[in-house]
Amino acid sequence: MIGEAVLDCTETAIRCGAVTRKMEGLLPDKSMLKTIIKKGDQNLGVYAELSEEHGISVGDGVYVEA
Repeated sequence: MIGEAVLDCTETAIRCGAVTRKMEGLLPDKSMLKTIIKKGDQNLGVYAELSEEHGISVGDGVYVEA
């Protein structure tokens, strides 16, 4: 749920190697992707479809139900 919009997660999203690249103010860290692979089977997100459509605004809460 984001704000009042209800989403159904349809599948996991595989994380690419971009997290290992240098980012402003941070050093490159290859261990980050290794941890995502080890702890999350290389998944770090989900694809979702709206099941109840409502507006979403900046600052809305994000809620996860199992």
